[in-house]
Amino acid sequence: MKTKISKYFTIIFLLILSLLGNIFTIQLFFGVNLIFGSIFAFLLLNYFGIFPTILSILISGAYTYQLWGHPYAMIIFLMEILTVTFFYRKKNLSFIIGDFIYWFSLGGILVFSFYSGILKLDFVQFQLIYFKQAVNGIMNCLLAEGILILFIFLNKNNRKQIETRRAVFIPILLLLLFFLLTLTILDTNRIHNLLEKNTISKLKKDGTHIAKLFYRLNSTNIEDKLNFLITEQNDFLYWITLNHQGNRVFFPPEKDFSKEDMIQQKLDDSISILLPKGNFASVQRWRKGYYIYTVNIPYGSIEIIQPLEEIAMTLLENQKESFLLILLMILSGFPATYLLSLFILKPIVTLEEYSGNLSNAIRNLTHTFPPDQTFIEYDRVSRTLELMSIQLIQNFSELKILKENLEKKVRERTIELNRLSMVAEKTINGIVITNANKEIQWVNEGFTKISGYSSEEVLGKKPGDLLQGDLTDKETIVRIRDALSKELEFSETLINYHKNGEIYWLRLDCNPLYDENRVLTGFLAVETDVTKEKQIEKNLEEQKTLAQEANKSKSMFLANMSHEIRTPMNGILGMSNLLLETNLDAIQKEKVEIIYESATSLLTILNDILDLSKIEAGKLHIEKINFDLQELLKKFLGSMKVSAESKTISLKLELNESIKQWYYGDPIRLRQILINLVGNAIKFTEYGTIKVRVSKDSNNLIFFEVEDTGIGIEETKIKELFKEFNQADGSITRKFGGTGLGLTISKRLVEMMGGRIRVQSTYRRGSTFSFYINLPEGSEEKKPDESSEIKPFLSNKKVLLVEDNIINQKVVTRMLGKIGLTYDIANNGKESIEFVSNNDYLLVLMDCQMPVMDGYQATREIRGQFPEKKELPIIALTANALKEEQDLCFSVGMNDFISKPIFMNTLYNVLKKYITT
Repeated sequence: MKTKISKYFTIIFLLILSLLGNIFTIQLFFGVNLIFGSIFAFLLLNYFGIFPTILSILISGAYTYQLWGHPYAMIIFLMEILTVTFFYRKKNLSFIIGDFIYWFSLGGILVFSFYSGILKLDFVQFQLIYFKQAVNGIMNCLLAEGILILFIFLNKNNRKQIETRRAVFIPILLLLLFFLLTLTILDTNRIHNLLEKNTISKLKKDGTHIAKLFYRLNSTNIEDKLNFLITEQNDFLYWITLNHQGNRVFFPPEKDFSKEDMIQQKLDDSISILLPKGNFASVQRWRKGYYIYTVNIPYGSIEIIQPLEEIAMTLLENQKESFLLILLMILSGFPATYLLSLFILKPIVTLEEYSGNLSNAIRNLTHTFPPDQTFIEYDRVSRTLELMSIQLIQNFSELKILKENLEKKVRERTIELNRLSMVAEKTINGIVITNANKEIQWVNEGFTKISGYSSEEVLGKKPGDLLQGDLTDKETIVRIRDALSKELEFSETLINYHKNGEIYWLRLDCNPLYDENRVLTGFLAVETDVTKEKQIEKNLEEQKTLAQEANKSKSMFLANMSHEIRTPMNGILGMSNLLLETNLDAIQKEKVEIIYESATSLLTILNDILDLSKIEAGKLHIEKINFDLQELLKKFLGSMKVSAESKTISLKLELNESIKQWYYGDPIRLRQILINLVGNAIKFTEYGTIKVRVSKDSNNLIFFEVEDTGIGIEETKIKELFKEFNQADGSITRKFGGTGLGLTISKRLVEMMGGRIRVQSTYRRGSTFSFYINLPEGSEEKKPDESSEIKPFLSNKKVLLVEDNIINQKVVTRMLGKIGLTYDIANNGKESIEFVSNNDYLLVLMDCQMPVMDGYQATREIRGQFPEKKELPIIALTANALKEEQDLCFSVGMNDFISKPIFMNTLYNVLKKYITT
């Protein structure tokens, strides 16, 4: 009963709204209105069927008869509802599609028949009415569809389903229509107001002028004055003079005009609109209307009349074009919006198909891959479905195994539930209750699943005797027994044995139980199976071991690579350097220089790779020694000057007066950073100036800037500069060379020295690289003699060279000969022991990697076998430049270290430490 009352109340409410929708309209201009009654007719059609809908059209249409003066609009709207109903019920098409079909077929025919055929409206008026009614009808249908969608979303108690495509398509089309209608209404009001304002302004202006002329005329005869005014002012259609009693005194005889046939609407005290009475279409009525302006004179008043037709026709033309445009936009927007909704929702369809096949895949324990999605949100859903399917397959598989291996048994639920109520908050997985003698009194189903034992099999037995075995940690058992004996709470993790003999990890949380007199009655143990967690820990440990082994392999690879490359490079650099010191012609010298420079470049690349590897492994250490910063800068810039001047580049040092001479830090790494930055500046600058500025702040931070006038860097590529093996442009590598590691290493070194590096650049104008490091002031130290001048030693000095590579033997012996030393050569460590035992040498140059016996073992043997020669300097020659190699050399008893390739100055300076001239 309540449902029927609610239904009838809703129908009545919607009928009232349909009438109000036609009463409260939006007037565009003279008699052209947007009505909204059919919105509620569509709602009635959706919820209550055709008969309440027809009643709604008849009720609301009755008002349109009063509004527009004819019943044809009601017939058109009734046919619209019937057409939509036909396509909705018979063809299963939505309201909006049926409405489109109606207005582009039968609706147009009906509008033409009624308005052009019966009401005799001209073609312009017919077009306007057709376009307006079509837009109005489609708009109301869209609004009804939108309201239906909104009701579905708001009705949470009786949620109906809706196609997502419809929920997307309707609002988009509705927004498009609202946007176009809003622009049309605003434009119509603007044009209407402008035309009306201009007309009224002209009426008032000319009316005032006419009144003044009327007063100035000498004739006392009113008709003479009026005839004169009509002759002078013929812009207006009618002139009417009234006496004070309201009777017409004069009217131009060629016009037949009667205000009694008109409906008057006042705009203000002096301006009115006259509309003809009778059975007219509203548009026709307005076209036959007039503006009337009243001018007071002593004998009565003069009324000036201006026809409305010109303004009405202007607005008709404007509105016809506007509604035609709206109709075309809707017509084109309909398929476009529909296709857009299909495109947006296509991924959902594919996901629906995937999820539909998911049950079979899970049942068959087969993994299927969801389709890749373009949209990020859909792709997340796709990935989530995939993860869910994987988890479901795993769970289904586990359940299947459990179902096959475990037999469910019936237990006495009353006793179990009573006891479980005492321990409900502490229950995790398995529950065991013992008496004071540690004998099991009760277990839950979780325990039987974990252990495999039924409650009957464990009652009266001690858990340790039943579940523990050889792999159970003995110390853990001791701690558990100790805690039980002391009636203490404890938590332990240990290995237990399943009934079938398999082991599993268990976390045991145990609490003593007491009666009201604090007498021990037993123990409550909560068991949690942590086998998976332990397996994860094991896997992580294995992965950690693998990572350590991989890191070790990487270090071994770098060591081998360093050795294998530096060994032949030593020969290339050494021999080419010696060749350059001989008498060569220009062509020969040029070719040898190319060899030397190429090998030097290769060495730089190798050093960069090794430095980066050491940084990543955390094995590169920053030294802390006193050094002369000013001398370092001058020598460094001196070494770069030749490269700069070869390209007509001026290299300048700007040293702030706050910079002291001695500082405490790592001069080698600082020089490496400056070489990278200034080297890059020279490489990418063809001409101009490179400035190196050095300054200091109050916090012992030293600031360095390298400014060039080179090619600059595009702003979008600056962020890529400090990435490994990267340059601002791929063409840079081809044109200028380089590995792209220099800036990466510089950045890491600066950060290791407590600073930051940044870059500012203007494309094609130059760049400025700046960095700061924490560099405390140091103390002055005596400078070692590092003169680059090679002075021969006494000719009777002999050294032992231990080297297996023939080329390296030749390189080093040539250098030793130039220094003025004599030498013996041992081809491996074993031979070196024989040479040392039979000869006295000032020092030994010992290669580290050799066949038969390497340099490390040979050094151990020499130090062990010949204690009398403990002062004999042994200098390591190695192609491995890693710090671990240096540490190993010192640990076996070597005195110093020379990294291959060996340069003349390096060898000379090391030898000077141990040989006196």
